[in-house]
Amino acid sequence: MLFCILAWSVYIQLRNQPDLKGQLARMFAGLEGGHMLYFMAALLLAIPNWGLEAMKWRILMSGLTGIRFTEAFRAVLAGAAFSLNTPNRIGEMGGRMLFVPDGMRLRSIPLTLTGGFAQLLVTLLAGLSGWIFIGDELLRVLPPPLMPLFRLLPWIVLLFSIPSLYLYLRQDRAWALMGRSAVFRRWQPYAEGLRAIDGRRGLIVLGLSLIRFIVFALQYVFMLWSMNAGADIMTALFAVSVFYLLMTVVPSIALLELGLRWQYGIIVFGAFNDNLLGIYAASTAIWLVNLLLPAVIGTFVASAFGHANASLKKHEG
Repeated sequence: MLFCILAWSVYIQLRNQPDLKGQLARMFAGLEGGHMLYFMAALLLAIPNWGLEAMKWRILMSGLTGIRFTEAFRAVLAGAAFSLNTPNRIGEMGGRMLFVPDGMRLRSIPLTLTGGFAQLLVTLLAGLSGWIFIGDELLRVLPPPLMPLFRLLPWIVLLFSIPSLYLYLRQDRAWALMGRSAVFRRWQPYAEGLRAIDGRRGLIVLGLSLIRFIVFALQYVFMLWSMNAGADIMTALFAVSVFYLLMTVVPSIALLELGLRWQYGIIVFGAFNDNLLGIYAASTAIWLVNLLLPAVIGTFVASAFGHANASLKKHEG
């Protein structure tokens, strides 16, 4: 059922995109000669991208119970499937809970939020760094109505990130404080996983989030290069950082964010390369590889889990 809903939603989304056939034709036309190597590199980086997320999930879950890397990887893919049709991908926790042992599923929710928050902090700080280096170039090409908002954006990110980073590294204290409050004490057992996220483990997860950000930033750079729509490596990395910052601060549904990717891609990457069609094609390819493909695989992972559980219950019965 999940796969059917996903397939129908994707069909509606793609059907409504203007000049879809032309976009696909231009995307494949750019893959000639050495550009194919960049394209293949971008595709292959999808594996460490999701593999690093699985490592984060395994480390976070170790505060509750030990799980194998393969189980963590399946959980991440299932989460991708459940998140595709939900605002800001909040459905991800539902998919991951399928692979959490009975009795611990509600307790895993704070861990999912912690992993997502670590990635959010890295994205915000990387985007802020990118803005420091290329913000002036972007302001020169922005439409006048957007300039006040873009000037204010780095200050908002900075004011949010500093206290958030402190709170992130003190999550074990948050669990202890819950026990001292009559209001939150009843919920403390469901936040048990936070007790194990001390400063050291939090830094490990934050470090993995940084490595993962570098991986999918390089992935986007390679895809832009494959479509003749890139810039030099440092400028491209800074531009991708700002691009993901914009994608983060504006709430969206993953399945419907392709249009946003096009618009932000034109704003950010268009400041350094006038190949707008290449930017469209690269944005489309990254959306397909990083969001749609893992979600489709995740539907079958979740389905296989459901069949296995049904067979086990039948056997026990």
